[in-house]
Amino acid sequence: MFVKIFTQILDGSIAEDPALRHFFMDMLLLADADGRVDMTPSAISLRIRTPLKQVMKHLATLSAPDVNSRSPEYKGCRIALLDSHRNWGWVICNYMRFRLIASDEQRRESTRDRVASFRARNAGVTIRKADVTEPVLQNIKCNADVTHRNACNAKEKEKEKEKNNPTSGGVGGVTESAADESEAEVGGSVGNCIAAT
Repeated sequence: MFVKIFTQILDGSIAEDPALRHFFMDMLLLADADGRVDMTPSAISLRIRTPLKQVMKHLATLSAPDVNSRSPEYKGCRIALLDSHRNWGWVICNYMRFRLIASDEQRRESTRDRVASFRARNAGVTIRKADVTEPVLQNIKCNADVTHRNACNAKEKEKEKEKNNPTSGGVGGVTESAADESEAEVGGSVGNCIAAT
């Protein structure tokens, strides 16, 4: 099983006894998804390779109320017996509260990663007016502010008019009035654009 351990465990009242803190962290590792450690003291002792006498001492300490605990719930007890009819098997008292905190943090972190990945993938796709540069417009040089969309629309309209009226008297088959119409549609900024060669 995997468990997130918060750094505040180093600042709490059990931090004064490093062996107790280490034992509690082992209990967190042994717990199932609901915070239950359904094992006998001897099974815990074998699993974490700690003498049974020390395991019994730590279980008693963690089961006792702690007036210095941050959490008033459970009178500061860190573990409680699963069942009243047996003297083994424990539940970690605040396990679910900390598990939910970890889940919220993981969800926020996952969202941050997903958004960053999306932005990285689409970094070259989004074109804002301030971002339009010569490489975006590729073979169009312009001495006026113009968006990529407007420039493309004006060029397409010029080509369309050229196809519809190939014999008209303008340069490249586009009459001066057609060029003026394209210029007017994009706010007068295309009239100064020329194709780069």
